[in-house]
Amino acid sequence: MGESTLEKVLVVLEKVAWPFALFGFIGKWNLLDGADGLLLLGLTNLSLVYLVRAFLPDEPVGDGVAEYTGISTSPEPTFWQEVMSPKILGISSALVFVGIEFKAKAWDGGTYMLLAGTGTVVLVILLQALQQRLSQRALLTAVLGASMLYVTPETLVRQFHQDDPVLVEKMLHQLAHPQDKAAAAAVTQHERQKRLARYE
Repeated sequence: MGESTLEKVLVVLEKVAWPFALFGFIGKWNLLDGADGLLLLGLTNLSLVYLVRAFLPDEPVGDGVAEYTGISTSPEPTFWQEVMSPKILGISSALVFVGIEFKAKAWDGGTYMLLAGTGTVVLVILLQALQQRLSQRALLTAVLGASMLYVTPETLVRQFHQDDPVLVEKMLHQLAHPQDKAAAAAVTQHERQKRLARYE
């Protein structure tokens, strides 16, 4: 069966979103202007692509859905391989990208999203390996998720905001006291003042 118009759009969007996310992260790491927006745009679109793809209409087993899973040496595809595996991978991969976005912004919940998403992706990869089928997308997503789990939020805050020691101090205090509304308000106020200062 041929690709639907929606699937074609998702393929194009994914090809654009990956460079956005990659160069956005590199740019943010090196404190380049506009990198933050580029990173958020890339990660948001990647999560959208994977989530929407997970809910595309099912095709009959053997009609081509296995293309999503990448590598196959299994002669007879199954319902799990063709239908369930891509759906679970799509949802969990979307969760990984949202988790990366949240952790990069030092927002609450990023680590939990990464744990849930990456853990599910790894589990599906192991099940696929037992059936001699591997997803290249899933492998890449698992590596990215695991890498972001390895890096502490404090490290990201210090790196992404090294040009503003005051903001770093406020954000680290917020991370240490996630229930402190005053700490969150202090970070928000400082960031707002920085944005206003750019236009003066």
